[in-house]
Amino acid sequence: MLPPVIPADSVAEQQEVELLHRALLQLPEEKREILLLLRFQELKYEEIATLLGCELSTVKTRIHRAVQELRKNFHQLTQDTMPKKAAAAATENTPPRGGHHEV
Repeated sequence: MLPPVIPADSVAEQQEVELLHRALLQLPEEKREILLLLRFQELKYEEIATLLGCELSTVKTRIHRAVQELRKNFHQLTQDTMPKKAAAAATENTPPRGGHHEV
């Protein structure tokens, strides 16, 4: 039995999720924790402030800085993988050697 065919969009989406996960793991624990509380535990800013024992403004600042660093990490990982994808695409579009190629 053949494996199911995964649409190109799903593959790209899966790669983005993997890069995002890697970018998240690169964050210092404090920044990763606050993003996990916000996005995955779906806590409100006020709840995070109470949980961490800090001011609401501190939570907002920490979230802002964590998101900035996450974005930077993600873009860096994206740039690191782009040359590989570009090289693979260029290889696919290279005509065969020997000077005989279709016009």
